[in-house]
Amino acid sequence: MGSETSHEARPSARKPLPDKADRELRILVVDDALAIRRFLTAILQDIGVREVLTAEDGNAALRAIDESSEPIDLVFCDLMMPGMDGVELLREVGQRCPGVAVLTISSLDSRLRLSVSEMAQRLGMTVLGVLGKPFTEADIRRALSRFHDLRRKGMQVSDLPMTDAEINTALSNKQVVVHYQPKVRVDSAHVVGAEALVRLRDPQGGLIAPDAFIESSEAGGHIENLTYQVIEIALRDAGAWAREGLRLNIGINLSSSAIRRLDLPEHVQAVAHSHGLSPSQVTLEITESELANATELLDVCARFRMRGFGLSIDDFGTGESGLSRLRSLPFTELKIDRQYVDGAAENEELRAILSTSIDLGKRLGMTVVAEGVQNDADWALLDTLGCDVAQGYLISRPLPGDKMMSWALRWQRLADRVAEKSRQ
Repeated sequence: MGSETSHEARPSARKPLPDKADRELRILVVDDALAIRRFLTAILQDIGVREVLTAEDGNAALRAIDESSEPIDLVFCDLMMPGMDGVELLREVGQRCPGVAVLTISSLDSRLRLSVSEMAQRLGMTVLGVLGKPFTEADIRRALSRFHDLRRKGMQVSDLPMTDAEINTALSNKQVVVHYQPKVRVDSAHVVGAEALVRLRDPQGGLIAPDAFIESSEAGGHIENLTYQVIEIALRDAGAWAREGLRLNIGINLSSSAIRRLDLPEHVQAVAHSHGLSPSQVTLEITESELANATELLDVCARFRMRGFGLSIDDFGTGESGLSRLRSLPFTELKIDRQYVDGAAENEELRAILSTSIDLGKRLGMTVVAEGVQNDADWALLDTLGCDVAQGYLISRPLPGDKMMSWALRWQRLADRVAEKSRQ
């Protein structure tokens, strides 16, 4: 009874957040420094933002939100403020403004900033990044560009968890959608692969982000059905690209439940064969946190490798895998989490972690992939450090399967022109 009531009340909460032109945005700037508030306001007004609200502390910010006649789209928030600090404020903002985007302002330690960003994401906010002090107009424009990019994807990033009934309906009605984020060689910029990223299509329009249904699918026993549908779609698309001349390695994420299916290697091999793919064109990605149960993975991982599939440690650096587990499992690829890549060129601590991770992967004979590459400086650093493959918004945001061929052709032509100029 209670679940049915919840289900009826929820659909409007998961409508995709529409994008807005800059002139239609309502932005709240919270900083105890008057000069910062004025500087940010001037930049935003020059860009064309319709309405900029300002507050000198957390209490004033909450009053501005409560008294606002229309929703706030984006909050610029200083972390170090007298009275209510930025962390407390974000907690309150998350409760008042579902789906709001936030950009924190801080010169604090990078690890502390990462902790705050993770907290905000778990509260359902879209975190656009951290502005260091001092910042420039270019920094603000990049943040707004990322904001629009997320909105244009038609995906509710900070979504309410789906109910068991909603997930069951989506899977029964084949509403699984797979987008692909391209991977390219760092040294040559050649396209070499793509990671399959799952979404669910909302009957009301748009796409539902995985944060809204992965954990619920695990808890409700739907994850195997979801995983098998993703495998079928991703390998079907990869087979179609290969027949058109685009041979890519396709990366597919496996959940903890799916990994433990002893017949999974045979199933994936059969699906790959049915679409004309060899096992060497498929890499199964396992998040580092799953390695805590390494003894249960040995059977499945060993048989995947015996059949020629690649195995990747995904989000490396976010779990507690331990070197012994890296040694005992037959991985071929190490993917460094985006939080250690984005901004590493300008941050000594991130650069140290990134360098050590790349060196570890290379010494273990793995292909090293960097996630979340956002700018040229980080790309250049990855090249210097000897990273093999990169993926991220600098290269491309995730694309529908029918857009991959045209994107890859355009990218490759550009990469070839750049390489030709460098040889002249």
